[in-house]
Amino acid sequence: MEKMKTETAKRPPVYTIDEGVYRLSIGKDSAEGTALVSGRVVDGSPGPIPVFGREMVVGSVRSATGGSLLCGQGDDGRILFLPSSTNVFQIELRFMVPAKDDETSRVVAFEIPPALRNSLEVELKPGLRLTEAPGVAETGGVYRLPVSRSLQVRFTDRQELVEEPHADQLDRERD
Repeated sequence: MEKMKTETAKRPPVYTIDEGVYRLSIGKDSAEGTALVSGRVVDGSPGPIPVFGREMVVGSVRSATGGSLLCGQGDDGRILFLPSSTNVFQIELRFMVPAKDDETSRVVAFEIPPALRNSLEVELKPGLRLTEAPGVAETGGVYRLPVSRSLQVRFTDRQELVEEPHADQLDRERD
């Protein structure tokens, strides 16, 4: 019996992130948002779980139930979550992320924990629009996202990037 307890204590944690719910308000130079991440430790001894990347600037931690957040740990500076002895955990925080330019648009991107269910609600400041959908659109500006280690939203304030098809072009495509 004692040997089984020792073996369990030495095993790395097996965990699942059940859901990630993100809300972003995007301006030209940065985005502000909230993240709500829920999961559970399935097996093994508690150990750090990577949750967010170093590009995320945490404004406030609303809650961290079932463990503690560890910021800037390791060489990569990621935000980690250390579960306590309970198996269920939830993290809720407010954050900011800078927007960057590339050749085609502006982009807000940051690391997230891979979750079974991900959703993103996007609000764009006046004059901005998405250049591509960040996921599968639902009603009310909500997008469902695939399991991924990153979240990325592309947007622009430039008019020339959105070209409406001309009537003669549509006629040629139908032929």
